[in-house]
Amino acid sequence: MSLLLLLALVAKPTLADAERALRAGRYEDAAALAGKLEGEPALLVQVEALRAVGRDGEARALLEPAVLRAPERRGRRLALALVYDDAGDRARAVSLFERFYDDFEAHRLDETDGRELQRLATAAWRLGRWHDANDTFRDAAARAPRDPAPNVAWARLLLERHAPAEAARSLKEALAQDPRHAEALMLDARVAYASGDLSLSERRLGEALAENPRLVEAHVLAAELAIDEGDVQRAHAALSRALAVRPSDPRANGLLAAAAALDDDAATRRAALDAPKGTGKRQALVHTALGVALGRARRYSDALAALEAAVRHDPTHPDALAELGLARLRSGDEPGGLEALKRAWDVDNFNPRTDNVLRLFEEVLPKGYGYAEAGPVRLRAPTRLLPALSATLGPTLSAAFERYASFYRVRPGPITVEIYERAADYAVRTTGEPDLAATAVCFGRLITAQAPDGRVNYHAVLAHELAHSFAAQLARERAPRWLMEGLAEWETARHAPHWRRFSDADLGHELGSRALPTLSGLDRWFVRARTVQELVLGYRIGMVAVDFLAEKFGAAVLPRLLLALGEGQRIEAALPAATGLRLAELEASFAAALRARARPITRGYTLPADGGAASHALSQMRSGDLAGAKRAIDALLAADPRQKEALVLRGDLCAVRREAPCARTAW
Repeated sequence: MSLLLLLALVAKPTLADAERALRAGRYEDAAALAGKLEGEPALLVQVEALRAVGRDGEARALLEPAVLRAPERRGRRLALALVYDDAGDRARAVSLFERFYDDFEAHRLDETDGRELQRLATAAWRLGRWHDANDTFRDAAARAPRDPAPNVAWARLLLERHAPAEAARSLKEALAQDPRHAEALMLDARVAYASGDLSLSERRLGEALAENPRLVEAHVLAAELAIDEGDVQRAHAALSRALAVRPSDPRANGLLAAAAALDDDAATRRAALDAPKGTGKRQALVHTALGVALGRARRYSDALAALEAAVRHDPTHPDALAELGLARLRSGDEPGGLEALKRAWDVDNFNPRTDNVLRLFEEVLPKGYGYAEAGPVRLRAPTRLLPALSATLGPTLSAAFERYASFYRVRPGPITVEIYERAADYAVRTTGEPDLAATAVCFGRLITAQAPDGRVNYHAVLAHELAHSFAAQLARERAPRWLMEGLAEWETARHAPHWRRFSDADLGHELGSRALPTLSGLDRWFVRARTVQELVLGYRIGMVAVDFLAEKFGAAVLPRLLLALGEGQRIEAALPAATGLRLAELEASFAAALRARARPITRGYTLPADGGAASHALSQMRSGDLAGAKRAIDALLAADPRQKEALVLRGDLCAVRREAPCARTAW
């Protein structure tokens, strides 16, 4: 028993004592303090504290007689319904949730009370009446302008339904009402994570854990961040903290299984999957968490298997069905993917991703898209563009396929390349959301891409993505991202040197004074990228790393490295196995090579990312208007013949026009 608890018990505890203990994560103290008190608020604090540490059986034992004694008390009734629902006792849960609608229709519910409306909204949410829940949470928040609870609950619904921007607005209100609300801070961290702002996500996580060091969901999100970086050790540390509080938490165990899978630790993976006792909903949750995490790690085959298992455990779980549908579509199984998505929509018509994808496949593709064969690759594109795309891109795809098959000594199964005329359609096909910055994405035997728009070399883009298909098969989807991207850049550049996108000058400028990356830690340069420029830097360094390996050990080292990864070795072990050098020697050699390639630019000048004073000329060049760019550059140099940005751009322009003497003079 803690000293604070002992003092509170001696001094006759109050509800405020119990609530403070609950907010601080002293759940056992909160349960003990509330257990000494009478009344509905104390009961609800006690139940929440018990559930926070996974003692759902004790919470149920308290709630069942309490609800029998006073069924009109909607707080305890909702708490019991949630216990039933989370345990998979759906029939009893639904019966209690439905009674909230009965109360509403019989005018027994005070519609001016924000907490009462929040309970009704929660019941609607658990019944799958998403639109009712959304509208009622809005009303609840409006009726409780000083209470953050309705906004926090509303944000949970919106995040679950893949609406992070709307959730952010609710959380802004909640944090204005209570800036130290740990749950609101944690959810805000999840919003930042969904938007890719990892720095903000970590800052918010730190703030949440400062208020409640035992907040399970905060540790779970910290583990997700670590898994994205491939830092399995850090993920295990975060999950051990989460599971120390609530050992049977489905999401924490699903992520533990994912971390174990990435580490090829079969025993830990099995134990994690078995930890949430029972079948049905809990097992669906743990397998869905596993599948989503593996999908983010580009382990698409393993992710699909996990999601299939999730739906076997609970064939009506909306999130499991929706994720399974997307995973099947990415694997090329369109009938199976659409079947799962339609089942998901039947039980959850509030999921925008499901709606987006079904509309694409039911309305857009049947009316305007067709197929063409490009040797071993099948091309799907708008019917009116298909002949031109097939004639221009087909030979590139067919030739690249044969080059890669010869080098990697594998021939992946049928590969489909889908090219979308509308950027929103491409994004929906790829992620379910209508916005995506990437030009193309490879899922193994499926490649999705935007239609050529003149701004990028699509022969290089598709050859790059096709290289991923071969490397992924050889490595059994176990290669780190830097190696996958570096290989694809290396492959396209060695086939056609004019396809090379990056120069050593760019590398030196972008690296600046940063600490040099290591081969074993290169994936952080992708995950930690805060801007497009930083993400591109990850590609550049990945290509330099592959160049380094091929030059030092011969090109054959690259398939050997992929095979070692496919056999289950982590990159730290696979690199020495493939090269014959100890990791420390290899890292030192790579650092020297990287410094040598980056050194020339430290004595020169590179155009700022935004073009500086020459931004208009830079924009003209990027759009392909070389005549317009020349006029803009000439005007700048007429005003100042020594203007650095204009001189750099004149050199670039001369180089594009293959006027070497002019380029040398300008540079």
